[in-house]
Amino acid sequence: MEIKNIFKSEEGTFVDCGGGLRRKVTAYNDNLMVVEVHFETGTHACCSFSST
Repeated sequence: MEIKNIFKSEEGTFVDCGGGLRRKVTAYNDNLMVVEVHFETGTHACCSFSST
């Protein structure tokens, strides 16, 4: 598996997803994406998956 892009922890910016949830992509390739996710205290997140 070839990784197309890896970001150092200090690179990139977090995206505010609302509701106390922030995320940042840290690596990806054609089949996989690694995302760092931060939750504020008390945040409740629902996960949904898609096979698109």
